[in-house]
Amino acid sequence: MLKSLAGLIFASLALISLFTAPSLAQEGKPTQATAPAIIKDPGTAIVFSLLVPGGGQIYAGKPGKGTFILLGSVGALALGAASSSQTCTLYSCAQDNTGLQLGAAAALVLWGYSMFTAGADVREYNSKISELAKRISYIRLTHSERITGLSIILPLN
Repeated sequence: MLKSLAGLIFASLALISLFTAPSLAQEGKPTQATAPAIIKDPGTAIVFSLLVPGGGQIYAGKPGKGTFILLGSVGALALGAASSSQTCTLYSCAQDNTGLQLGAAAALVLWGYSMFTAGADVREYNSKISELAKRISYIRLTHSERITGLSIILPLN
């Protein structure tokens, strides 16, 4: 995944350089810029988690955690509904909704956890993507009358 993200950044920079190299570089002088980072908004993650349990985690780049929260919420509701029972006697029926109430409570706890941690998950994603952008930090654009060049220096550590 890291290689594909680096490839995407490289391709984006190469495309941008084709159109902006003459305006970014002085005649024959190399310029340096940092790689653009794809920053996500913590508020958007919280809204996604409000709409769908685990949606903010999926948005934040943690699909495993988001899927676990979503399936856990649905599973808790399904198990709760399956465990509720109705007992009938000759004269009346009684509904036991304890299982459904426990399942709904577990689903609400997972949903709340999803909303509470979505912002932190996005901030963690943003810090990782910023570190990646720092590792791909040197971009040289050179432009002269005959040659426009782009080079990216990737540290190997």
